[in-house]
Amino acid sequence: MLLDGESDIHFQRDGVPLSALELHEAVRTDGDESAVMVRRMERREAPMAPRIDPQPREGTIYSYWWVCWPQRQNPFTHPQFAARKRLMIFDNEAFRTTTWYRSPPENLQKHRAYAARAFVSTTDEPRST
Repeated sequence: MLLDGESDIHFQRDGVPLSALELHEAVRTDGDESAVMVRRMERREAPMAPRIDPQPREGTIYSYWWVCWPQRQNPFTHPQFAARKRLMIFDNEAFRTTTWYRSPPENLQKHRAYAARAFVSTTDEPRST
């Protein structure tokens, strides 16, 4: 399940919290039609912001089109090294045919992982038990 602690939100489908990969797939396949955004511990449904620019802001499911996981899982004990490490990304058609841009909309730049060759793709879909 993906919890966005900074925005105090998560997304659900039929009352079930969604994982980061499930959010990516929902955006890729049907936009925001199947998911609802909920806020705070009370889990109150909240309206999503519309997708209005190439760099979606928090408060919309489109913020989660790109999903990656750092291979190194200790960024809190060694934060100085966390940004330079490789990123696991789920290898699907969306990853292979689109480019991940970062920064403010007026100054979009390719994600730093392209130049660093830091993406490590996987087709091994995480499974819940």
